[in-house]
Amino acid sequence: MSYLDDDWCDLEWSDWYPLLGGKRLHKRLIKGPGFYRVRCTGRDKIAYIGVTVKDIRENLEKLREEAGASTVNPDMKHFAAPCLFTYRKVEGYDFEVSACPYKAADSKRLALKCYMFWKYRLEAGESPLCNLGRFHPSYEVVIDAEKGVKVRRLESAMEGRYDKSSPPLQYTGPFKEPDWMGLNWSKWDELNKKSVKKTEETPCIYRIADKDISQLLTVGTTDNLKSTLESLRSEKWAKKVVFATALAGFEFTPTYLLEIKNDMIGGYYEETGGPPAYQFMGGE
Repeated sequence: MSYLDDDWCDLEWSDWYPLLGGKRLHKRLIKGPGFYRVRCTGRDKIAYIGVTVKDIRENLEKLREEAGASTVNPDMKHFAAPCLFTYRKVEGYDFEVSACPYKAADSKRLALKCYMFWKYRLEAGESPLCNLGRFHPSYEVVIDAEKGVKVRRLESAMEGRYDKSSPPLQYTGPFKEPDWMGLNWSKWDELNKKSVKKTEETPCIYRIADKDISQLLTVGTTDNLKSTLESLRSEKWAKKVVFATALAGFEFTPTYLLEIKNDMIGGYYEETGGPPAYQFMGGE
């Protein structure tokens, strides 16, 4: 499995070391900003892919402490901790971690993370167990402003709601093409008041490019196309741009929304080596 290799995505990854147990992480794990991947020990599965602009060792120490706790801590700070905790408690999973140094502008770093998710999805056929909205199929995470983090078992009829992963999108050529990422896109149309008025209040995905369709500006998923396009029209950069849509009316789960958006960013990164120009203006 290439996603377990030490040169995955053309980066220099460390060896794999135990995440849980012991008083501290292995001393050979790198420090400083970069990426890390958590795999399920003895299984060809990635549980989590993470990135930090601060210190990987410090980030992973927090994850080790919280995911290895005896009970769910309402004050859990690490995003992946409740999910890893649940897989450890319910399935008996143990975890190993590998890291690599990486320092770049936010947009480049976030685009590369999307690219990693996409490359993993292409090879494994699913997202990492604890990324892109996924969680253990029998549980959900509840975050209460007053009571903190809770892990709650789902009723049997709801099981799998937070675990199902959509098939990865396939790169099929330049972003401007009508079948980009294996989808059936609408024709490009100017993003103006008249065109937005004709759209419906429906779930779908969208892509926005400059008027010459020489550069992709942003991609996204939405539960309400008309409302989203109205909002985008107010952006300073959204003058004389064009848009196209796909999967109109598709019944997205929260996980599917994240996965499909991620795959589009990953596919564009494969094509250009960077993100859509305005993709990460507001962060992730």
